[in-house]
Amino acid sequence: MSQPEKRMLVLGGSGFIGSHLVQVLKEHNAVSVFERRRIGAKEQAGVQYIYGDFEQEDLLRKSLVGIDTVIHLISTTVPKTADADPVFDLNSNLMNTIRLLKILPETRVRKLIYFSSGGTVYGEPKTALVKEDHSREPIGSYGIVKCAIEDYIRFYASKNYFEYLIIRPSNPYGPGQISYGLQGVIPIIFDAIINDKVFQLWGGGSQVRDYIYIADLIEAVQKLIDAACTGAYNVGSGQGHDVNQLVKAVEQQMGKALQTKVVETDHNAIERFVLSIDKIGKDTGWSPQTALEDGLRKYHQWLMQRLEESES
Repeated sequence: MSQPEKRMLVLGGSGFIGSHLVQVLKEHNAVSVFERRRIGAKEQAGVQYIYGDFEQEDLLRKSLVGIDTVIHLISTTVPKTADADPVFDLNSNLMNTIRLLKILPETRVRKLIYFSSGGTVYGEPKTALVKEDHSREPIGSYGIVKCAIEDYIRFYASKNYFEYLIIRPSNPYGPGQISYGLQGVIPIIFDAIINDKVFQLWGGGSQVRDYIYIADLIEAVQKLIDAACTGAYNVGSGQGHDVNQLVKAVEQQMGKALQTKVVETDHNAIERFVLSIDKIGKDTGWSPQTALEDGLRKYHQWLMQRLEESES
């Protein structure tokens, strides 16, 4: 027996992760997107788009009427910009989310799904694979605010206002991800090779991270939703790769060498961080299906097609 159609509102549904998620969710659900108008962003057929700022409480309240599930993907910062302006990070992310949490009971939303961070909330790892019950000791504003949002979600949910699901993704990559020079090392490497830029190799490229292909991340979210899971879940590949490995793999894809410059690593930089995905595997049966090399190949194909279309 198929499950009844849900009415979902995706906050930030035109971004990299959001657009992929909306494309899958709309197949079996009534999906709306609340989003600031993005230059070049394409609306998906069968999806209602509501344009406005996250701080517009009246518009947000109207958007929530009749909604069963809210998926919160909005983030106005990345780690670098959050550290540069913690006040903006706090006001635009934490305060606006608290306003959302206050509205949810009024509009009778039954579930909130929040995309947190699979790395910054934990801080320096104490184990080779970081589980969900690992201590949260963030070392930057971005992670501090993510932790605070998680805690406020638990606080409001404890009053039986709504159920919640917190997703802590590792480093997603894939088609649709564009390099802006601030976040996402894989698109930055591709961009550097394509445009003959010098890539800054922090600390000689030894830092290890967990990278997950976007289709695997979306499948994981879908399985968590279908299984009605609650609480916090890591979503990653469960494997670590250092930046030097990424560079070599991308060079092989492109058939071209990358120009690099070794730069001293920030003293707060974490050398190795890989998520444990045992919990989601046990509760949903999910496991990532895309090897890093295959994911890089698919991303490369998308980039080349995008370049061809822009030049035609």
